[in-house]
Amino acid sequence: MVVQVGYIAAPSWQVLERTKTGVHNLFTFDVGNFGNLETMQLDTDSKLELVGSSDMLAYFAGGYAYSPSVSVVFDWNGSKYELASQRFPKVLLKKAQESWRNYSSHKFSTSQTPVLV
Repeated sequence: MVVQVGYIAAPSWQVLERTKTGVHNLFTFDVGNFGNLETMQLDTDSKLELVGSSDMLAYFAGGYAYSPSVSVVFDWNGSKYELASQRFPKVLLKKAQESWRNYSSHKFSTSQTPVLV
């Protein structure tokens, strides 16, 4: 079970497992202000990966609204979720391209538009 906890400006996602002995927290991801976490099947095992975004580059381009997000992937290693972004470069590239298309399609009121390098 995946649930969102926290308040609107700083939510966290948690993966909880319910067993006969109670509910156990398997994973917590603080997403900052972005607040998304998707379950996706990215490899051949039966466990779903967690794909999310982080605002770790907040205020990168001078204002929060212009800041890029960073996509991350977490994979189940048999006992816990661990950062596995490096194993899914195509997924991250697709997410980055999608974010850039959304970002670059907006009209900016400043004279400088950040450039993706």
